[in-house]
This record gives sequence, C-alpha cells and structure tokens, in this order.
Amino acid sequence: MKLLFPIFLVVIFSTLTSCESSEPSPNSDYFLKFLGNDGDQSGVDFVVNADGSVIVLGNTRASSTDDQDIYVAKLNTQAKIVWEVILGESLDDDAKDIELLSDGSLIILANSEVAVGNNDVLLIKLDQNGVETGRVRQGLTEQSSVIARNENAKSITVINSGFVVAGSTSSIPSPAIDKSDYMYMNFLPDLTLKPNWSNTSGYPGEDEAIKIIQKDATTYYVFGSTNRSLSGALSVNDLNFTIFGLGADGEPALQGLYLGSPSQEEKMTGFSDASNQPFPGYTLSGTAQNAVDGDIYFVKLRSQLNFSENNGIKPDVLIERPLGLNLGKSALQKSFNDSPANNTFFVATEKLNGTSLDILLAKLDSRGNKLFEVTFGSKEGDDFAGKVVELADGRILMIGTMTMGGVVDGQKKIAFMKLNSQGKLAP
Repeated sequence: MKLLFPIFLVVIFSTLTSCESSEPSPNSDYFLKFLGNDGDQSGVDFVVNADGSVIVLGNTRASSTDDQDIYVAKLNTQAKIVWEVILGESLDDDAKDIELLSDGSLIILANSEVAVGNNDVLLIKLDQNGVETGRVRQGLTEQSSVIARNENAKSITVINSGFVVAGSTSSIPSPAIDKSDYMYMNFLPDLTLKPNWSNTSGYPGEDEAIKIIQKDATTYYVFGSTNRSLSGALSVNDLNFTIFGLGADGEPALQGLYLGSPSQEEKMTGFSDASNQPFPGYTLSGTAQNAVDGDIYFVKLRSQLNFSENNGIKPDVLIERPLGLNLGKSALQKSFNDSPANNTFFVATEKLNGTSLDILLAKLDSRGNKLFEVTFGSKEGDDFAGKVVELADGRILMIGTMTMGGVVDGQKKIAFMKLNSQGKLAP
C-alpha cells in the first residue's frame, strides 16, 4: 500500500452549471461532492452497500512527474469520508472497475504498467475497512512463447467459481492490421488463473470485450466491439457491437451477433443487466460517430440468446437504435448505463459544448425514447461521466470527473453526485 496524501472534500457550486436547476446547499438527499488534493483525480466507479454507504473508485496523480495510483474511499450516506486509501504498483496504475462480493469484501480491477507499452491486469481485494486482503498482477504471453502481450482490462464480473475479466490484448508493438484481440481472463477465488481456460481469441483487426457474464455452468456471454463483420470481412473504419458465447473452456462456442450501421462507428462502452425488469435482458450502450457528429447507440437484448438471424431479423434484439442526443464528435466520449427494476434506462455520457465536454445524463423509456436530459459542466475544461445508479427511492447516484481552476492550469477532481429522480440537484 502506498502512503496516503492529505485529501480534501469540498462543495463548490459557484463554478458548476446545471441546465436544469440552480445550485442548492448540499444535504443528505442531494449533493455534489468533490474529492481530491493537488494534482489530477478521476472518478471511475462505485458500489453501494446495504446500509447506503458507498465505496468510490478513482485514479490520482499528484503531479505530471508522479505515477498514477488507485484511489478508494468509503463515504457514508451524507458523503462524508469514512476512510480512504491509495493503492498501486511501482509505475502507472489505471483503475477500471470495483465489485461488491457476497461477504461484503471488495474486488478492484486495474491496468498496471510493467514497462512502456506493456500493461498487466491488476486485481486487489479489500475489506470494508479498506484493508488489503489479496493482490495479483497477471499478464499474458504470445501463443506458444514467452513474449509478453499488452493487456487492456475493462471490467470484472463475479462468477460462480471466482472472477472473469473482460478487455483486449495486443502484441508489443501492435501490428498495423491485427490491433487487438478479445481478452477474457478467468481467475479463481484465490486470484490464480483458471487452468485450461482460453484467455483470448480474435481475428485480424480490432476486437475488444467490455463485459463477460456467466449464463450457466457451461456458457458465458461476451459483449464488445469489432471491425469484423458477420461475413468475416474487415472494415478498417467501421466498428460495430458484437456479442458471442464461450464454452466451459473459454473457447468461442456460439455464432455471434453484429449490430450497428455501416454509415457510422459504434463502439460499445456500457453494459447493464436488466434481469429485474418486466421484460428482462441486457442493455448495451456505446458511442456512435459519423464524419461530423456523435451519438449514443442503444441496444436491448433478450436474456436468453440464440444468436440467430433470418433475412436480417435478429430475434435476440428487442431494441437497436441511436438515441439522437447530438453529442458532437469527440474521441474522448464514452457511455455508462443503468437498468432499474422498472422498465426504464439511464445513460451517462459526454456532450461537446463549444471546445470542451460536459456530462450528460438521460433517462429513457422502454423503447429508448428520451424522458429527460440534463447536463453538468464546470465551465473550466473537460468533464467526464462515470457510473450511474438509480436507488430504490428513485434518486440517482452518479460519479464523474470535473475540471476545476481553468482550462490551462485546472486540475481534475472526482465528482460524486446524488440527484433527485429528474436528475436535478434539487429536492
């Protein structure tokens, strides 16, 4: 564990703009909190405990010459810090995901730099007091060799027999054509790799998994993006959503689905399980960009996939559409989504406002039609969305990153928000 630097928690509304509400004084029902000290911090993810407390995950870099580390904090229901820790290895670490385990402990996923251009997967276990109880850094090698590969982890999923990590892996240096392959590393509860499990597959081009779930004892579903079409053709400038199955040994076992439009690139960045909704399934979101504009591509799938297609009809697909959010074109855009128990959805992303990015939150009905849209911006630089969750009472928790102090000299801070059911900083 690295030494913890002093950290401040402040409320700054004077520099924040919200297109939907004036800035109220914070209380336990709605608030905006900034976490961070000198340097840059970014908000990544969070989990909610049964008692309403929250574990926040982010990244922190004290200065441009310092390594980036992982920041974890526990906040009570009024967003006051209970504890905080800084974690990491010897070089840059990039936090990606945090999950709450059945015993109350936490598993954190990060990418950990081994050398320039070479990242390994880093897993860290913590208890509810922030005490580390386990750690492993694991990389992959080229097939039948000892040459290291570069891993880019995206998410971790708790499964019956441990954990599975989704992401991509590439050769060092990455070839011009075969840029990356799907990665799905399967870890046992003691954080060792599962033996006789295939950790990667792919085709010439760009392949990336963003989420893997276990459907049953012998079937896993992989969700991600590829620029390879169903026919096997490779389009250098046309990424699409893809979903396929793995068998019990991690080998691709089922024909895949390919979703998207030939007139734009769709890159999947968000996944949520809508199994508690009246029409259960999986919701997927991602950036959709053409030559001049950006949008969010939204898909809802059935919970039991058969990967069939007949004359262009895909029975697995319940909704497939762009949302019409007019986000502007930016290479930095991404998306996060949440599927509450009712038949609605949330999407958090970034919207280009002049030359900088603001945070956008949209609520959608069962067909993907917009119910409301709100934006948040600091006026002082780029702001980035993170995870969004609807609570049982309809209020919304959201994490993100906001730039404070100006475009040139500004610093990025973790922004943690509790909003009302309309996405506003108001009762």
